[in-house]
Amino acid sequence: MTIHAKWEGFANVRDLGGLPTPSGRTQPGVFVRSEHPSRLTTTGWRQLHEYGIRTIVSLEMANIS
Repeated sequence: MTIHAKWEGFANVRDLGGLPTPSGRTQPGVFVRSEHPSRLTTTGWRQLHEYGIRTIVSLEMANIS
């Protein structure tokens, strides 16, 4: 079960609460996945903060030449 969040500037955000793990299920509000935060508007940043997000980890690959 995933929860769709709506933050202005993002088209695809999901709270991953409820996904099965070896020891139970993930808690809502702990892991959220989305597109790159550069797409957020000022309102979207406020919405993200109100949701409780305090840390962003980017898993994108660096372009190494």
